[in-house]
Amino acid sequence: ALKVLRTAEYAPFVVFIAAPNLQGLQDPDGSLKRLLRESEILRQAFGHLFDYVILNNDIDETIHQLELVVEKLNACPQWVPVSWVY
Repeated sequence: ALKVLRTAEYAPFVVFIAAPNLQGLQDPDGSLKRLLRESEILRQAFGHLFDYVILNNDIDETIHQLELVVEKLNACPQWVPVSWVY
């Protein structure tokens, strides 16, 4: 879907929220380990399409970083591929 949406019509800014670091976290059923593995697979496969990556170690900090990114997007001009302009 990212490849389809990355066009002049939509001009997306893609923020990837990566799985948290497992250090210090309890993971009795292995779901966090699975989430981390899947997050890394997504990053490897589609990382070239991400404009910004946030590591989700703390939900409040993640939200704050996302808000800052959105504010910056609204305040600053963004680079787009020349093919989107002409």
